Formats: sequence, C-alpha cells, structure tokens
Amino acid sequence: MRETPDAKPAAANAKGAAEYARADFCGECWRKVAKDGAASAWRSKWEPPPAAPEDPIKKASPETLLRSLLEGPEPGNHAAAIYLLSVMLERKRILVERAVHAAPDGTLVHVYEHRKSGDVLLVADPHLGDGEIAGAQEEIEVLLGIRESALPAADAAATAASQDTPPTTDTTPAATAG
Repeated sequence: MRETPDAKPAAANAKGAAEYARADFCGECWRKVAKDGAASAWRSKWEPPPAAPEDPIKKASPETLLRSLLEGPEPGNHAAAIYLLSVMLERKRILVERAVHAAPDGTLVHVYEHRKSGDVLLVADPHLGDGEIAGAQEEIEVLLGIRESALPAADAAATAASQDTPPTTDTTPAATAG
C-alpha cells in the first residue's frame, strides 16, 4: 500500500488515546511524512536463502535407469526391473505404449514411445508373479540409490560369524625323540 504525503495521523480512540496505524510509503513520501513527526521507521534488506548444496552423489532417475539397463551389456539380467520401470514411466505419462507384439519364443514385447523425444523402447514382458514383484521393486530401489542392498549386509553377517569362531589348535602331545 502506498500512502501519499497528505496521509492523516492516527485517530484517537474512544478513551482519547492515540491509535497507531501502519502505513507503507515510497521513499520520497516518507521524507515528507517524517518531517511531520512520524514516530518510528525501519529499513530491512531481504536476502534470499542460500541455495541448497548440490548432492555430490547424483542419483539416477527412473528414466535414466531404464535407458541404462536397456543399453547395458545384459538387459536380460534385469528384465523384471526394466518391465516395472517402463510401467511406472507409462503411468507417469512419460512413455506411451504403442503396440504389443509376440516374439517367436512366445514372450510379449511392449513397444513404448517417449512422449517428448519420440524414442522407441522395446521391453519384454517377464510375466512376473506376485512374489517376484517385491524383489524387482527392491532391485530398482537399490539401483536408484534409495535403499541399501540387503545382500552385502547378509555377506557381512556371514563374514563376522566366521571370524567369531576360535581358531582350531592341535592338542596332541608332540612326540619326543629318545
């Protein structure tokens, strides 16, 4: 709200005490009002908060992970993860399913098109059962860096257990030469 230099001073309330009113003035108007006996003023400088530091470990997005798995040396090893990523990106409207073809070996191949770039991606349907979906989701979370792998923890526990066993010693008396 911008006030003009002819702003009226605060009115008195019913008991006769002066009421204070807040008003915003431009610089030139304030100089004119301040001469008339304004009671208080302040100036502040707003500074934007510092930018968040960049994450030194870049996490893969689901789209970049899908592309890297498809272009990797053995995409068949990650068939379940590739399929779930493609379905997830289809639900987010990043990929559009254009067709489904049956391969000669009987597997279904989904043909996806990237909405923005027009890239075509071929994804084999691994026919996941209910029990396999959770394992594929965990694999995706590990690959995206959301969760630590449960396998290294199990390996570490096995290593620690093997180190807790006392070393075996030979308790047979040594033969003395006579």
